[in-house]
Amino acid sequence: MWMFVAAIATGCLAVLGSLGWRRRVRGRAVEASLQGFSYLLGGDPGAAIAVLTRVAATGNLEAYFALGALFRRQGELDRAIQLHRNILKAPALLGGQRARALTELGRDFRKAQLGREAIEVLRQACAEPGSPADTRAAAEELRDAYLSAGEARAAAEVQDQLGGGDVDPLAAHLWAEAALLALATKDLELAGEAATRARGADSTSVHARFAELAVRGPRMELAQARGAALDLAEEHPWAGSMVLGWLCELELAGGSTLALAAALELRGQQRPLSAHGSLLKADLARRHGEPHVAAVELQSLLERAPEFLPARQLLSEILIETGQLGEMPAQVRALLSALEGVALPRCRHCQAPLREAGWRCAACGAFDFRQ
Repeated sequence: MWMFVAAIATGCLAVLGSLGWRRRVRGRAVEASLQGFSYLLGGDPGAAIAVLTRVAATGNLEAYFALGALFRRQGELDRAIQLHRNILKAPALLGGQRARALTELGRDFRKAQLGREAIEVLRQACAEPGSPADTRAAAEELRDAYLSAGEARAAAEVQDQLGGGDVDPLAAHLWAEAALLALATKDLELAGEAATRARGADSTSVHARFAELAVRGPRMELAQARGAALDLAEEHPWAGSMVLGWLCELELAGGSTLALAAALELRGQQRPLSAHGSLLKADLARRHGEPHVAAVELQSLLERAPEFLPARQLLSEILIETGQLGEMPAQVRALLSALEGVALPRCRHCQAPLREAGWRCAACGAFDFRQ
């Protein structure tokens, strides 16, 4: 909201400072621009569009940019795209103005889900001369367009050019994403390089540490990989489901999960396991034909964390499998009670509820999204 307000306010100031206009025309433009500003603040974007259209007709470029942003906000993407294309056709457009128009057109394309078109015009915007602020805005938009298109490596390279200082958590996330994507296509050389660059960007990043482990793990001694994964999951419980899920797959690829079960048992004797650690321990006991051991582990976990719904789900499945249906009513009541007290965590950027573990918010795509 305030981005659009700021754009319109800038338009107002530009109108006020345009010394080349005749006094009468300038006075009408100022009045109309201020009216558009008031309409937007009052929650009437339709009226603001009408007013800003009249202002733009006087030749005020800032009004054109404000109008294009308002079209995009209202979902009128065809109009936004056409407006920014028209700006680019202006013969007297300065370099910085051209870069800005290309960036705005790239934003239109991104919102219209036209990823390749967005990347193309944003690359042009980055190549245009302009102010440091305009150049950075274009580069940030290009980085996000690459990431949306699944080109994490290209996004990471742009972020490196932007520079985040000696420690760049965002670059670490992007290089970690690039490493995991390369690993999925079995390009181990690129995956290893990206994982190294992720740790170089931020050695404390959990995402970067996991990416490095995922790349190196299959080539490590299984006991060493197991220890590193368990340490990471215990240090950062919020990442437990992702890290331990990977570890379980690695153990299964090795032919057995018995050693993993033994390692969890030993750790549990030394100190309480995290919720996800206890859940995995119970799940392994169930897989190994010890449902009663699994049920005891889950009941102990639920005494510590009654709101941990995955444990209740697994316990219910075990009770059904073992025919202990007499205990189900009590478990259902406990589940309902737990549900009443559970408030889902929310993304600190978009406030969407976080229903699944992940490195990015599923709703807005932001990294470092936990409150």
